[in-house]
Amino acid sequence: MAGGGFLAVSWAGRKLLGPLFDEVAEDWRSRYSERRLRNLNTIGQNAQRKLGTRIDEPGEVPPRVALRVLEEGSWCDGPVMAEYFGGILAASRSADPTADRGLTWASLVARLATHDVLFHYVLYSAFRAAYADRQDLDLGDINVRRTCKTFLPVDETFDVLGLDRQSWRLLSDSVIALERESLIELVTLGARAYLQPFTSSPIPDDGLMFVPTAAGLQLFLWAHGHGHQPSRAVLSEDLEFVTHEELRTVEHPSQVASS
Repeated sequence: MAGGGFLAVSWAGRKLLGPLFDEVAEDWRSRYSERRLRNLNTIGQNAQRKLGTRIDEPGEVPPRVALRVLEEGSWCDGPVMAEYFGGILAASRSADPTADRGLTWASLVARLATHDVLFHYVLYSAFRAAYADRQDLDLGDINVRRTCKTFLPVDETFDVLGLDRQSWRLLSDSVIALERESLIELVTLGARAYLQPFTSSPIPDDGLMFVPTAAGLQLFLWAHGHGHQPSRAVLSEDLEFVTHEELRTVEHPSQVASS
């Protein structure tokens, strides 16, 4: 099969996964289509990139996490899914083979639509940019989080999501999906005149406002390979948040106060 040596040369599978790699790599080569092997390769490369030199430290990814990520992720073509699944793999690698908390986050990503995952990435990237000067915030405190409302202008948001202004319904569907999973809260979406009563800050344009949640912050950390960091680490200057060049972010998000 054309994928015969694919896994062994494109990412350090044995270093990343540990002994599991030797058990399943041949099965992947013989059973997966070229499409699934290509997606698997992308996930593995993303995980390796997020680990950096840490991949040379002793450790492995718990089998339950690895198998869920790679089985599900191999069907996903979009770069955002490869980033999230790759980040979960990277964050799951440790010296404890029973530390399989990443399974929860892999299962969460697996039940979200690709567009919903992209929307999560755009929202939390905007939150991180808007509050970059507030590393003092205790984001583990729900009362503090609810003071951290973020505004995203509509045209930029639609643009980075690959949508147009006729796609409000698709955006609303993603809002519902993320709210269902407790990944965002207190979301307000609409015209400038509609948004203004919800904040004492001036609203410059149509758009949306949201408040981050503990689960939403944690998923963002896991997606970047930092799953064992506290929620406040999303604003840390000491952690690297590098993603695929195809994933764009809103350039002009802003902090807005509660009304």
